[in-house]
Amino acid sequence: MKFISILAFTILAYTGYSQNYSSAESVEWDPINEQWLVSNGFNIIADDGLGNKTIFSNDGTSYGLEVMGDVLYGLTGSALKAIDLNTKETLFELNISGAGFLNGLTNDGESTLYATDFSNREVIKIDVSDINQPTYETFISNTFETPNGILYDGENDRLLYVTWQSNAKVKAIDLTTKAITTIVNTNLDNIDGIDDDAEGNFYLSSWSPDIITKYNQDFTLSEVITTPTLNNPADIGFDKDNMVLAIPMGTDVIFVSLGNVGLTDIDNGRIVFGINENPVQNNAHLSIELIQSEKVKVEILDMGGRTIETVVQSELSAGTHSFDIDTSNLQAGMYIVVLYDQNGNVMSQKLIKE
Repeated sequence: MKFISILAFTILAYTGYSQNYSSAESVEWDPINEQWLVSNGFNIIADDGLGNKTIFSNDGTSYGLEVMGDVLYGLTGSALKAIDLNTKETLFELNISGAGFLNGLTNDGESTLYATDFSNREVIKIDVSDINQPTYETFISNTFETPNGILYDGENDRLLYVTWQSNAKVKAIDLTTKAITTIVNTNLDNIDGIDDDAEGNFYLSSWSPDIITKYNQDFTLSEVITTPTLNNPADIGFDKDNMVLAIPMGTDVIFVSLGNVGLTDIDNGRIVFGINENPVQNNAHLSIELIQSEKVKVEILDMGGRTIETVVQSELSAGTHSFDIDTSNLQAGMYIVVLYDQNGNVMSQKLIKE
């Protein structure tokens, strides 16, 4: 066997665990507690991504969420709240005088947050370097188009925000000069959220059509991300360590793995082994590309290492081979798809979420 990879994937019963969400708006990865935090009306829900949810806070945070350090920041529409991720204690509530509708939120990873005011077409800058005395100022008094999601792009010393309109735009604010420029005019209507991954790509959630669009680093190339059916996707979040995209949609939050398959180079040969989407719903599409004829076996294992199903066990010719895996009978949870060589050796592995 020359080049082997295995991939774990999550089977989620989407309709079976959505009843606890009523107005999921913004989602943020909490690396301290390894969970997703979702603003949901007047509370924040902690979600492990596998269908298990608990109330994280009842503090009334309804809109944009951001984790910076060990603090969760959230918007109520007219104020910013801060919650300690370790103790769940509310550290402060900062009322923004004259705010219309504070919606999108981002941070610079140090001590500054930026919030979009959807109604007033403004961007508010908030300094939390002194957590006991946060301050704010109007950073941009006119965004021209209605701003929604916002993202700090430190690599280019700018903020990116998306607009709520027909043929919506991605716009940039230079952090030094405050100059506003249009990065790209899209054919999307009403873009809600924007986030980036660990590789510098950008993701947009739009309401018409209901899709996630991925752009490369300079916004010259785009593609639609394969997801389950979406309905008004809101303020998306990204777990950059595991390359998992979370999509809130009012009564549901879904999680899609976009991670690259881990590969190990053996004897300069090559096998590419992948699954089309993660999590899957009722079936997965498996592809194996061989540079030469190989005897292979593919199995589905549970997290205890027990074989659930043997998908493939045969000698395959050089080239690309595709298989459909029926997962409709699997219970919600975590599974591993394993590719073995002819001697039964597993050469490498990558778990989407442990």
